[in-house]
Amino acid sequence: LESSFFDPWQDMLGEHPNLREDMLEFRRMLEGQAAQWAAERATEADQTRLDQAFAALNEAFLADDLETRSRADIAFHQAIGESSHNVLVGHLSAALLRLMHDNIRLNLGELKTVPAASRLLMTQHAAIHAAVRERKPQAARSAAETHIDFVRETLAQTLRSVARRETAERRLNTDFSTS
Repeated sequence: LESSFFDPWQDMLGEHPNLREDMLEFRRMLEGQAAQWAAERATEADQTRLDQAFAALNEAFLADDLETRSRADIAFHQAIGESSHNVLVGHLSAALLRLMHDNIRLNLGELKTVPAASRLLMTQHAAIHAAVRERKPQAARSAAETHIDFVRETLAQTLRSVARRETAERRLNTDFSTS
């Protein structure tokens, strides 16, 4: 099921980068609902797994390895999705998170240049974790949506920054090759 879902979307994202915005919009809806249901439905085992995923995420953010950070970020969000106890939410969030793995790593890489960004991301993850842990469904939904809003804006800034760098490099290469 997962590979049949994943492959065509991966191809489409590569060919149509504008789909990233639609995917983040969908992810906001999905993760907001997942966090709300997780706050309502998580079992003690789910809470333990979520605690472990959050601790691993916290450790990963202290490290300087983007791959470790992105894997821990995905695992945390997946733990929320699975704690919703809705099979479709769990599978869709897993597929979307894997599909967005490269974007998550790129985003985290760009955020490393912004001093407060790592702290903001961890504060957002902590808010999601606390709201689920404290069984506050609306707070969990709001925290997840706030987090995705931040990711959306940051990704948009990242893409603008990449485009500016590519344009500047083209100009540099053109200026020197025509002299």
